[in-house]
Formats: sequence, C-alpha cells, structure tokens
Amino acid sequence: MKRTLIALAAVLGLAACSGGDNGGGGSVGSNDGPVTAQSLAEKLGCSGFKAEDEPELFAAESASCDRNGTTVYIETFTQDDAQKNWLSAAKQAGGAYVVGDQWIVWTDARPPAEEIQKTLGGHVE
Repeated sequence: MKRTLIALAAVLGLAACSGGDNGGGGSVGSNDGPVTAQSLAEKLGCSGFKAEDEPELFAAESASCDRNGTTVYIETFTQDDAQKNWLSAAKQAGGAYVVGDQWIVWTDARPPAEEIQKTLGGHVE
C-alpha cells in the first residue's frame, strides 16, 4: 500500500527538479560504479531479498528485504534527477530515507535508517 501511495504522490504532486549532486559522497557506489539493489541488500546482511518485477516510478530497480526484523526497501537510479524526483514524491508518504550515490534505502522509522546509514554511508532524510 505504501509503495502505491509513493507512486501516486509522484504522479500527482511532482514538479520538475534540477540536476546536481545528491549529497551521497563517501557512500556505497560513489567510486564503485553502478550499485545494484542485490549488492546493497548483501552489504546490509538482509534476508528474504525480493526484487520487484516493476520498479517504482523513476527507479531503475526496486527491491525489499528483512534486516533485524525491519522491512527495508531499496531503490536504485541511473540519473540524479530520477533519484531526486523519487525522493520528493516518497517523502509525502513518510518514512526515513538513507540517500546515497544513485540509491535510496528506506524504512518506516528513523532508528533503523540510522543503523543502515552506518553500514552504507549516505545521509538520512
């Protein structure tokens, strides 16, 4: 349901965003080339990895997994604008977002997101 709300918010409320740095310096993928949802899940030590057949709006990949009893959602992007657009729409639905270099990992609460940030880098929004 929440993923549907995010897609709906993106379609209904999103204005064009400008390009630029997403602030993910020093995070996974910043010097390693494109990162995948699977590689992020492995780095987090997630179980039950499930890639979505249809990625979220603006995302290249969408997946979920379980980390210490918390559902973690993973989005990867091929363009900074797509990542910014996705994040702008997603924030309307709530949650806590760890933003890195062309990836976002998110949960429903801030404490697990802060733990994820310690592992992957990026910044929490």
